[in-house]
Formats: sequence, structure tokens, C-alpha cells
Amino acid sequence: MRSEKFRRSLFWLFLLMGIMMLGTIFISDEQWLSETVLSAGLKTSILVLWLSIFSLPFMFYYPGSRELAVCITEFDSYVFGITLWFMGVKLTYAIVGPVMVVFGLLVFGIGCIPFSFFLTWFLGRWTDLEILSVLLVLCVLCRVISHLHYMNKARQERESSLMDKDGL
Repeated sequence: MRSEKFRRSLFWLFLLMGIMMLGTIFISDEQWLSETVLSAGLKTSILVLWLSIFSLPFMFYYPGSRELAVCITEFDSYVFGITLWFMGVKLTYAIVGPVMVVFGLLVFGIGCIPFSFFLTWFLGRWTDLEILSVLLVLCVLCRVISHLHYMNKARQERESSLMDKDGL
């Protein structure tokens, strides 16, 4: 139950952060604020990645700390995801303008990510494409790991309740 509340809180916190980050693009014509926010997001993602590489394998190994490790992994997925999203929005805005950003945001809020992938590939901006790809892989990988843990936990609870009903 605690993890469900934690997951909901993470979602709303990062949604609010995304709205504020989006505001940095449209506040003024000068892009220094959005560049600073994107730079901070990328640096935070790198820090989170390194901390995860060194701490999470040990935490997942010991059963007592697995729940905390899953929460950290889910937090990491949000960090990678919001950085990916903001970079996608920023690249789409810089390359094709605000109309395409609005259109991309109307596509479930994440339409700028595929636009930015296509635009960076089409224009040969390989460094940006590489960063977007790594962030996407990290975000999906963290989500899959946490989802697998929750599915395994639900299966174990279901099996134990069936065993209790059978009187075993």
C-alpha cells in the first residue's frame, strides 16, 4: 500500500515538474533558462545512473532492501523520463517551432519524443539522437524492472492466499 502511495506521489510530482519545465521554453525568447534546466536534467540523470549502478545490485540482492530498491528504480525511471521528455520538447521547439510542440503535446503529452527522434535522425544530429536513445532505454529498463517486481510480488501474494484457503 505504501508503494502505491509513493508511486502516485511520484507521478504528480514529476507532472508538476514537467509543467514548470515546459514553462521555461515559452517564458521568453531567450533560451538560457531552458538550456540551464536541460543541462541540470542531464547532469541529474548521469548522477542517478551512476548511483544506481553502484548501489542497486546490492540492494536487489538482499530481500530486506528490495522494496526500497524498487522505489529507487521507479524514481530513476521518472528522472530519465522527464529528462527525455524535456529534451524532446526542447529539440522539437528549436527545430520546427512552437506549433509542432503544441501538436506533439496534444498527442498524449509525449508526441514530441518521436518528433525529436525523427528530426535528429533526419538532420543528422547524432549526438542528440544518441542522448535521446540512451534516456529512452534507461527509462524503459527501469520501468520494466519495477513492473516485474510488482508483478512477482502480486503473484506471491496470490499464491499465499490460495494456500491459506486450501489450509496448507
